[in-house]
Amino acid sequence: MKLIIQKKYNIKKKTLHFQIISTLALTILLLSSYNFTSSMHIKTTNSTKISEHLIYGTASYEDGSHTTSVRVDVISSFGTLTTWVNSNEYWEVNCGDPGPNWPNGMKFTVYLTGCCRHSDWSGSASDEVNGTSNNMGNIVLYPNIPPNNPSIPSGPIALKIGINGTYMTNATDTNALNKIQYRFDWDAEGSHAISQYTTYVNSGEYANKSYSWDLPGTYVVKAQTRDEHGGISDWSEGLTVIVYESNNPPEKPNINGPSQGKENKSYIFNISTTDSDLDNIRYLVEWGDGNNTGWIGSYESGEQISLSYTWEKRGTYNIRIKAKDIYETESEWSDPFSMKIVAPEISIKEINGDLFRIYTIIKNVGDGVATDINWNILLNGGYFLSGKNTSGTIDSIEAGGQITISTDLIFGFSGRTIITITANIEDKNAVKKELESSIFLFFINVKS
Repeated sequence: MKLIIQKKYNIKKKTLHFQIISTLALTILLLSSYNFTSSMHIKTTNSTKISEHLIYGTASYEDGSHTTSVRVDVISSFGTLTTWVNSNEYWEVNCGDPGPNWPNGMKFTVYLTGCCRHSDWSGSASDEVNGTSNNMGNIVLYPNIPPNNPSIPSGPIALKIGINGTYMTNATDTNALNKIQYRFDWDAEGSHAISQYTTYVNSGEYANKSYSWDLPGTYVVKAQTRDEHGGISDWSEGLTVIVYESNNPPEKPNINGPSQGKENKSYIFNISTTDSDLDNIRYLVEWGDGNNTGWIGSYESGEQISLSYTWEKRGTYNIRIKAKDIYETESEWSDPFSMKIVAPEISIKEINGDLFRIYTIIKNVGDGVATDINWNILLNGGYFLSGKNTSGTIDSIEAGGQITISTDLIFGFSGRTIITITANIEDKNAVKKELESSIFLFFINVKS
């Protein structure tokens, strides 16, 4: 009995060992065939980047410090995507997540901004989505670079004492993500009067300050830029501002010149005015067709200047002029000066037939003299011994005038003839008229 029990126990023990070994073997086999990368995040290297929507690279500080936690901003017209540099100095962004995929050819810029003791360090690189993954390589972060010098301040160049003038400027920063602010020196080439800084604005954005002067004189206004990390630009170039106590405007300008002319021909006009303070003067001329000169000059008080202009279309144009002095004080508008641009225009009147001839009238219905009028009368259809094609030239026709033209002697036969008459002025403004007729020998029947 004991032997039977022991045998059964040995059989169960062997069976258990076999089950354990089989289970372990199956587990190893399954594990060896399973792709972990489909369910686990494994840090990848640059050589594995295959997505056309992936932008990636590495980063380092100029001084060799580790770049852990550096902020990465990838900016395009599609928006901004933000990530961070990993502990292995590697970063990547998918430029289709979130939102639509950035198309091929889309330009973008990568900005890296340091943190902690490198908080003012930055680096950048630009590229465009090119149909494959974009490897930006290693981007080095450098200490903060001051903003670029701001633009020359813009604003009034002449002000009365105590009157505020508003002046604006703008600048860009090497790191487009940096906020910047401006200040102004209201007397940059004198005793200096420096303003407080404006509020922070984006790189490239304008900001302004207002100021008034208590004493008359000539002042130079300059601007300076500071970024959020304390980097300061040099001062801009200066804007000259004249401050005055009192001033009289120039007198209403005068204009003289021709009152009539032709289209596409240049005409000269003389203008002038005086200033009771003997200040120099600038002029603005409006030509009556929507165009103007802008402010031109300056010229001395009482000086006569000559300007030429060409009108392209016939019509009546009212020229007017305004003047202003060096303090920006403007005169009244001049009285309108009327300039009439005339042009000839011809028409062909009724076509008539008589024995041996066809004739009509060419009339100048325009408001200028028509010169070198070429005309032709052509008969199409039938058989003619003479008079089939007649041409000529009229030297001139006054406005409102007319001249009769006719064919040479006509002799022929046709059951149906088309009379075509054309005329033009100086190879332009061609007019044409046609009429049906029948001709038998020298008898001409023009159908109305």
